[in-house]
Amino acid sequence: MATLRFISEQQVETWVDSRVADLNPGALVDLETQESCPTREAVRFIRVEWGEDEKGLTNRVLGLEDVKALGGEFAEESFILGQTVYAIARGWMLVCAAPAES
Repeated sequence: MATLRFISEQQVETWVDSRVADLNPGALVDLETQESCPTREAVRFIRVEWGEDEKGLTNRVLGLEDVKALGGEFAEESFILGQTVYAIARGWMLVCAAPAES
């Protein structure tokens, strides 16, 4: 069974700079084991900075295409949807195989 994980852009940049991992198109590769996890650009909704969370997005992670389909706009580290401003983190959703049970 696969697990989904959100990894922020900052964390991935740290791993790439430290040569722990490499971000290839569509995959994050562990450079020690050469294991690869498929990736999808994503957005984590951290909190509401202004307005009401009518869509229930706080603490959720959505694929970038799903966020764009909502019809809002990005402004640096925020996403504006109607009268609501969310603090966000950009990054990737990783689809990794669950560790084998021993």
